[in-house]
Amino acid sequence: MRRALFVAAVLAAVLPGSALGAGLVQQRALQPQASVRALATGTFELVGLHWRGSGRVEYRTRSLAGRWSRWLLSSDEDALPDRGPELRAMRGWRVGEPQWTGASNAIQYRARGRVGRVRAFFVRSPRLPVGGKRPELAGAPAIITRADWHADEAIRRAAPYYADGIHLAIVHHTAGSNSYSKAQSASIVRAIELYHVQGNGWNDIGYNFLVDKYGQIFEGRYGGMTRAVIGAHAMGFNVGSVGVALIGNYSSATVTPAARTALVSLLAWRLDLAHVDPVSRVVRVSTGNPRYPAGTAVTLNAISGHRDTYPTSCPGTNLYAQLPAIRRAVAQTGLPKTSRRDCRPPRRGR
Repeated sequence: MRRALFVAAVLAAVLPGSALGAGLVQQRALQPQASVRALATGTFELVGLHWRGSGRVEYRTRSLAGRWSRWLLSSDEDALPDRGPELRAMRGWRVGEPQWTGASNAIQYRARGRVGRVRAFFVRSPRLPVGGKRPELAGAPAIITRADWHADEAIRRAAPYYADGIHLAIVHHTAGSNSYSKAQSASIVRAIELYHVQGNGWNDIGYNFLVDKYGQIFEGRYGGMTRAVIGAHAMGFNVGSVGVALIGNYSSATVTPAARTALVSLLAWRLDLAHVDPVSRVVRVSTGNPRYPAGTAVTLNAISGHRDTYPTSCPGTNLYAQLPAIRRAVAQTGLPKTSRRDCRPPRRGR
């Protein structure tokens, strides 16, 4: 009884407010050992692991129909906040990428290498009707707002922070499953929000926008789609960038035509708004990450892949290979392209 009360107190601190009451996130400690262990859980749709040590954790999940998934090896989340309060919230844990499993109720796992502690976050994200109202933003494609995908605004940990403007776009993939229906996409976005906030301790969902394989575009981090909201998606380069993630893993899967079209439309509108030439190159100064120490000036494409800024395979080999063509398509889409250089007032004659 005393242990149960202690666990409840810990969960109340980690999972404040409405989400705990609704039972949407469950944290469980796992025993790190090489032999396979099984754990029955309540129903969940997404799982993310945290662990300590140089090793990793292999795991698979069981669907409500009793089918086990393939074994997955935990991978560190590479969409990260800059050094500061959001990153400190992880407190030395290695943070795993969230994996969409669909409705599941058990996990099997085993440690690989040196693993000291493991904790799992099981996220329930029930399917809810997606609202039909779309923002009236000049030139913008149809975007499913936070209200429409039922973001939990009560769990946000801090007010948004803003940069001086948007200078480039960084393209990601979520690295989760590609097996999801169009009706599940909003649930996936909400599950990622819950994991980023209540599991990782971030202020909000890390990405500024998300795009599914059906071409649906979702508003990400709170603060205004037309404003330079600082996300938690590209450690060292979050300030002044807009992070767009395609839902799924594009290391081997092919980007669907619908997703590519939506990505081009979104980038064309957002970079037009910021007066950024999509085929230009920009110089940004890293605030610090394992690839570029703080203070390093880096020349990047105005539309870059995450691997250009961080030691990662994101956004996947197939999506990354399409970025040159995507830049050209963005340049041909949307409003007449006006860069910041074009917006400077003419010099007065002497």
